[in-house]
Amino acid sequence: MSHHSRPVRRCRALRVTARCETGVVVAVLLATLLALAGPSHAADFPEITAAEKAFGQEGDAVPAVVLFDKAELRFGNPALESWSELEVWKRTKVLTEEGVSMVSDIAIPHGKRMRMMRFEARTVLPDGTVIPVGDDAVFREQVSRASRSYVTKIAMPSVQVGAILDVHVVFTWPDIFYLSPWYFDNDVPTMRSEFTYHKPDSLAVRLWSLETAGIPIQRKETRTVHGKATTAWMERIPALPKEPFSFPASDLANRFMVIPHAFESSGRTYPIFESWELVSDLVEDAYKRFLRAREVKKRGQQLAASGTARERAETLFRFVRDEIRTDIDGATLGPRDGVDAEDVLAAGFGTPAEKSLVLVTLLDGVKIDARPAWAANRLDGRIDANVPNPSWFDWPLVAVELDGATVFLDPSDPGLAFGQIAPHFEGMPVLLIDDRDAELVEVPFSTADANRRDATVDLTLDDEGRLVGTGRLELRGARAWAEIDGDDEGLAERWRDELLEDWPGFDVEDLTVTPEPDAQRLLVEYALRQRDEDVLGDESSLAPSRPLRHGQPFTLPPKQRLTPVQFLHAARDEVTTTLRWPEGWSVEVVPRAADNASDAGRFVARCEVDEAQRQAVCHRTFERLQAEYLGQQQYTLLQSIYETAAAVDAEPLVLVAP
Repeated sequence: MSHHSRPVRRCRALRVTARCETGVVVAVLLATLLALAGPSHAADFPEITAAEKAFGQEGDAVPAVVLFDKAELRFGNPALESWSELEVWKRTKVLTEEGVSMVSDIAIPHGKRMRMMRFEARTVLPDGTVIPVGDDAVFREQVSRASRSYVTKIAMPSVQVGAILDVHVVFTWPDIFYLSPWYFDNDVPTMRSEFTYHKPDSLAVRLWSLETAGIPIQRKETRTVHGKATTAWMERIPALPKEPFSFPASDLANRFMVIPHAFESSGRTYPIFESWELVSDLVEDAYKRFLRAREVKKRGQQLAASGTARERAETLFRFVRDEIRTDIDGATLGPRDGVDAEDVLAAGFGTPAEKSLVLVTLLDGVKIDARPAWAANRLDGRIDANVPNPSWFDWPLVAVELDGATVFLDPSDPGLAFGQIAPHFEGMPVLLIDDRDAELVEVPFSTADANRRDATVDLTLDDEGRLVGTGRLELRGARAWAEIDGDDEGLAERWRDELLEDWPGFDVEDLTVTPEPDAQRLLVEYALRQRDEDVLGDESSLAPSRPLRHGQPFTLPPKQRLTPVQFLHAARDEVTTTLRWPEGWSVEVVPRAADNASDAGRFVARCEVDEAQRQAVCHRTFERLQAEYLGQQQYTLLQSIYETAAAVDAEPLVLVAP
């Protein structure tokens, strides 16, 4: 059975404002590539060298290669309120037909804050012909109206084997914050990747890097007229590995990052990101205006006038989750300019950050201790909690103190119950925002038993050799969350398509899908009837593992596997299939029994046949105990479980007529 994948939250934009003693405004912008400003200017590309022209003529097997990937970050001067600038060049050469499709399309995310002041791209054919990107090859799509974010897509022209593709982009923004790492690696091998930053003497920075490929990141530093320039680079970097269920590329890549942590103005030094406490203070100052809404606190008292603290918290959580529509496109960690809690409550509409802050305000109205919190998405890569950097985090939560424990709430996801958060935040730190004491806590992984699918199938073979019966599938925990999105009608349509795929040769009838987010459960019930063209009359075959079969995605030998294995969560599947047949029919083939158990998980399968009662009951359990498998030994154990499951799942239960 395939899985519906929920949107991965990649919300990386936050604007926080705090006023220093001198009246200097520190605007914290945590975003990568933002607003598109204008068309291309005249070409400004480095000359193509003889070595670049000749590269690949000796039969390189790779589909393409990045000849160079280069960026220059010029920090603005906070004392002068000058703008910062990021300039990027990238040159790629296509070496095979496979490489043509791999590098022909470029996508650049952007928005309202950073301005793309210059953009140009071209294809240089093997004979030297230069083909610039035309207006008809550039498409801008709006991602969010609320946050005015977009993605610009470029179709590189006339891409062919031997062509060289050049891209040059310049961005500017009105502050000193660029808190995203530079990734040296690409999907294809890279000959040289470098990142240079220029900073004024008035700005103090912290450098952070991580090497993953066994190739050192080299650095050099030079003096400039107004400060220093530092370059970090790597050479001959292999392509990022592409393996099933791998860690994200951001975990596998070599990285380098510059984090401003203090600046000087008028003879004084102002810290920025020296500690998590300082980050929390800056954010808390920006949130206070939003959280002061007295009328919202009164509304909290009206909505949750009685009950225990937990009951009142659950009431307010469900109100915000269900009654305030979510602007998922405006997903940032800060509220929109000029919007407060009363505005959101009155409109019945808000961004995830605003909904979280409204919930904090409502809970404060009934004297329940709650704090804003930031979560980090494991699918976007691990973070280094020793480096205070707000951009590590990308989703707002609420941390509530109940019965001596911290309970995390996400009121912006219709599939989540009280106290449940999305599985991609498990195993990651959460930053609790507090003006008294910032705190980092790690969210534990959920267990396999908490994220289970239980299927029961009851089929009867009639005298004509047709299978008819019913099926029932119950999903719990993260398995239910992955399906519930507030669109009940669309949910039923998706499940009909799923079941028709899981039951080839059958019609699916009387389908009911019941989402129960507050119970962390989804129930699917249906009837099955074998189609006329699939009825053989004298033989019937059934795979008892349906509808939860498993293939073998881990075909690489352990010594060849380069990356760890990552799943969204641990999981458990149970299937019980009961098959009855008429008098005179008999069982010809029974799937073999299996029991493969280890620290990685377990696969168990067995069929019990009662010829006297003309009945067979097949039971199957597949358990994956971890969300992540690290190292060759764990990979070997996991591979073995999947191998056993794939082999047994392929074996049918076969009945024959007399």
